[in-house]
Amino acid sequence: ALLVAVLGGCGSSGERIQGAIELIRSLDYQGALEQLDSAETDGENIRLINRARGIAYMGLTDYEQAVSCFEAALAESNGLVQNVDFDLNFYLAAAYTKSSRFPEAERIYDAILNMRPGEQDAYFLRGSVRLEQGNYQGAKEDFDKVVSMDPSNYDRLIHICEVLDYAGHGEEGQAYLR
Repeated sequence: ALLVAVLGGCGSSGERIQGAIELIRSLDYQGALEQLDSAETDGENIRLINRARGIAYMGLTDYEQAVSCFEAALAESNGLVQNVDFDLNFYLAAAYTKSSRFPEAERIYDAILNMRPGEQDAYFLRGSVRLEQGNYQGAKEDFDKVVSMDPSNYDRLIHICEVLDYAGHGEEGQAYLR
């Protein structure tokens, strides 16, 4: 759902990039990559091309290639932080997480939170990454922060409980539901 929600909302792009995004939505990642090669040949926005390539590689579970694409897209920044930069950083952190590069993912979430301290998803995801690294106390601080920001978000409470349970902290997770 997150993938579909953010695919179209990051600025204008060319015809071939839009076609590639439609292919990604239909889960044709290889076709999307071919379309993006054509978009690059046609001189369309390289930043958005690399962003879409990264998403396609995530779909293909080639996380290292996805990291390279997201980093390349971020390198094309004009220095002014825009919404697409946050979007790219969330994707980059997800690619790091999927490739078990947890310290790198945590640093990305730190950077997001330095710029947007009210970003609940970043706190939850950083807490999850901290838990993967065995930092229960850091994870708990992040989860507590998320809950304090929106104590009525029962879906988030359930997710926190599930993440803690998966990491062997089931009783602590149950406390969030109580």
